[in-house]
Amino acid sequence: MQTATSVYTVTAGVKTTLFGEDYAPMKDSLSVSGTTCPHCGNDLVSQDAIAAQQRIQELEAQLKIYSEKASETAVRIADYENEIHNLRQQAQTWNNNNNHYNEATSTTAAATEQTHPPKTPDANSQQQQQQGRFANFASYFPYRRTGSRAGSKDSSTPPQTSHSNYTNSSPGGGGHTSPTNNTSFLSHDSSSDTNALALQTALSREQGLRKAAETQLSQAHSELEELTAQLFSQANEMVAQERKARAKLEERVALLEKRDGEKRKRLDRLEKAIVRVERVRELINS
Repeated sequence: MQTATSVYTVTAGVKTTLFGEDYAPMKDSLSVSGTTCPHCGNDLVSQDAIAAQQRIQELEAQLKIYSEKASETAVRIADYENEIHNLRQQAQTWNNNNNHYNEATSTTAAATEQTHPPKTPDANSQQQQQQGRFANFASYFPYRRTGSRAGSKDSSTPPQTSHSNYTNSSPGGGGHTSPTNNTSFLSHDSSSDTNALALQTALSREQGLRKAAETQLSQAHSELEELTAQLFSQANEMVAQERKARAKLEERVALLEKRDGEKRKRLDRLEKAIVRVERVRELINS
């Protein structure tokens, strides 16, 4: 027992007495057991834990950057939605203006048709019959003035049509009044026909303009729909990519946190083992 105590005093290098319980040098040498190993003196905190902590910080910074990008994407999507709303309003105003223009053209066409109704074949035949009767009635006057025999032949003949009055003069020397009346009717018919033709051309032109406006409107609608579909698809793709990247980062952070927890548990076990070793040494020394 005395030899053991003398060996202990030699190895300690501080106390030479064999009695007493003052083990201050051993306690001072083991006071840094929480940070360094008492056997080799190396740092117990491993470089892997430091690297993992740095990696966690980097991943948190990347997560912050991705969250900022996601917010910017949301703002951009809101801007796109506002632009789509404005385009829809412009298309609606274009439709309203086109409808008002079509209503105005239809009302003007109806008014022109009411003021100048189109001539039907029945109306033309009735007008020709009236002109023929008027020519017959005018041809009777020379017969009464002259009293010739040609007038009697004229009275027995049936009423002539407007076409015959245009080409031939009335018998009995009194056919000079019929062509003037016929020319007046012809001039009236030609003026009405020119008015109808002008109205018809104007109506066809308005219809062509309306068709062109409708085609432009349909093209604008199709372009707007394609643009909206493209914008929404791009926005959905960006959101999906951001979500995937964020999910990967969260998984990586969770894995690193799990490893960090395991390393801390290992450090705790090492510290507990060191404490047990110290207690055993104290028991041996005592």
